[in-house]
Amino acid sequence: MRGIGKATVAALASGFVLALAAVVWAVQADASLAPLPGRSETDPGTNLAAGMTRLATWAAGLGTLTLLAMAAFGRHSSVDAHSAAARAHRHEQDERAHWLTRTARFTSLLWFVASIVGVFTVTAADARLPLGYVAADLGTHISASQTAQLWVLAAILVFLVSVILGFSRSLGGVAAAGYLSLLALLPPVVVGFVSVGADHDFATDAMILLTLAASAWWPLAIATALTRHEAEDQRPAEAEALRRYRRISTPASLMVFAGAAVVSWQAMAGFPVGEGSFGLARLLLVVTSGFLAVLSVARLVTRNDALTRQTLPVDIFLGLVQVGLWVASEALTPPRYSIPQDTQTNYLGYTINTPPTFWTLIGPGRPNVLLVTIALFAIGAYVLGFVILRRRGDRWPVTRLVWWIVGWMVMLAITATGLWSYGGASFSLHMITHMTANMMAPVLIVMGAPITLALRVLPDGDHRGTRGTRELLQELLAWKPLEYLLHPLAVWFYFVSSFYILYFTELFGTLMRYHWGHQLMTVHFLITGMLFYGLVIGEDRPPRPLPHVGKIGFLFAAMPFHAFFAVTMMSSPRLFGGDFYRALDVPWVKDLMADQHTGGSITWASGEIPMVIVILFLLVQWQRQERREASRFDRAQDTGLDDSFDSYNEMLARLAERDKLDAK
Repeated sequence: MRGIGKATVAALASGFVLALAAVVWAVQADASLAPLPGRSETDPGTNLAAGMTRLATWAAGLGTLTLLAMAAFGRHSSVDAHSAAARAHRHEQDERAHWLTRTARFTSLLWFVASIVGVFTVTAADARLPLGYVAADLGTHISASQTAQLWVLAAILVFLVSVILGFSRSLGGVAAAGYLSLLALLPPVVVGFVSVGADHDFATDAMILLTLAASAWWPLAIATALTRHEAEDQRPAEAEALRRYRRISTPASLMVFAGAAVVSWQAMAGFPVGEGSFGLARLLLVVTSGFLAVLSVARLVTRNDALTRQTLPVDIFLGLVQVGLWVASEALTPPRYSIPQDTQTNYLGYTINTPPTFWTLIGPGRPNVLLVTIALFAIGAYVLGFVILRRRGDRWPVTRLVWWIVGWMVMLAITATGLWSYGGASFSLHMITHMTANMMAPVLIVMGAPITLALRVLPDGDHRGTRGTRELLQELLAWKPLEYLLHPLAVWFYFVSSFYILYFTELFGTLMRYHWGHQLMTVHFLITGMLFYGLVIGEDRPPRPLPHVGKIGFLFAAMPFHAFFAVTMMSSPRLFGGDFYRALDVPWVKDLMADQHTGGSITWASGEIPMVIVILFLLVQWQRQERREASRFDRAQDTGLDDSFDSYNEMLARLAERDKLDAK
């Protein structure tokens, strides 16, 4: 075990040194090349500062996630059953987890500082300007640069992570901080060369997916390697940790490999793989990620704990090397930058001048890689959980499986067909996709009770002082701030205000210019829809459930606001996102204002119809609950467990006897 501990430390140190070396090499290689037109003020010092900042944010982010993983899944500081049960009842951390959480707060503060520095350095390097230019007029650059805006967003998210870790004393807070940490890594990676040129929609989605996979995989690798179980009675805990690592690292490594390949393909723009400094960095990145994917699959197939334990340092070392190669790629000029692009390609990643037909809209189209992947993963994970329950002999309603699959198939219908491709260029088609994601798909998805299924399928700890993913989910659901964030009034506000805040401000036109902005809108509408309808007809129990009468009032309170929004859109003389749609200059949209009014009509219809369906679902659920309560009452009476009815009859008989005596 001690040898493996030394190997882990050596992997961390050597991997970080090589990552630093890769960044320095990239800056020198880029400085030796002639700058592209319009980028003559490129400053190697600024480029190096940006590279060091990116590397520092990755190091601090991965360090924070590693500490949180150790706090969440590591061995309890006390394995005394009574003490552990008492802490679990109070949702408190033990001493070891509390120390790890405090340390994670320190690394998150370092991460926050690095993100603030990145607003200056990365913004300057991305624009190929000296750092002094940006520092002298930061406000102008923040308002004009998506790079600066997203680094500010990342800093805000990291600050929230440090606040949660500073005040929370429960493992639910650890889980919430981990979730926010994953999100905080995303804003900096969707800008730069992945957001430029043809097919940048594919590259951006691939970068999001591989970042999520890598930030779940590599910290778990470090945490698993650093958490040693020396005693004989702790061997089962180590075996469970290695099994968990195999289950997570295998799909994550495959996702990282696929994402790296797609991003490299898009950035090389048809040039030979490995050509130039940028091509070499991308080739090494793809090769190392491919090697780790093969290694992960081999570990999963063989289920060999010894092999998993011995190759953990390899994962750590090559993971850090890949971070360095990614940061090095950002410091280099990709071949994609040398290829001219038109306005449609600049905004959408593709051109769409051919008018749509019914068949091109419903047939296979340019897929939304991110949402298609999420939908397929959601279906696959649910089916797997359903099969596990059935093999265990547990019952799970088939209707819930059907609702879940149909709900995500609806999402596939708007993200894998031509509707998504054309929706980026037409406001009316855009409203079809967003209203479906907000009003139709969530109605079906929440009927699947995914949280209840997860609580029944996910594994517990090994009862020897370790925690399982099921316990972690329970702690997150019991986290007190979540009760306020998901309060019915808060959910109602999220659902109703989203359309007004987005479309009646300049935010819509701004987000539509970027692929990540369009994705953010769609995901936001999907989540708010699931939260809203989850309170009304969802099969999972929310933190603050509503009675059936309250659910009807909750639903009716939202309907007028939605109708008013649709009417306003139909009658508004203002063109929403006008600058964006005029710049696209799509030939088959002859009248932008008429297209917007059509979008308002679609909004009205697509909102009212799901509301009627929800009311029907709600009435059916109400009737079923009344029947169940009546059946329980009858069974209780028949078995003698509930004598309230008999007591009531006896009371009436005594009153009748008293009346007779009074009459005499």
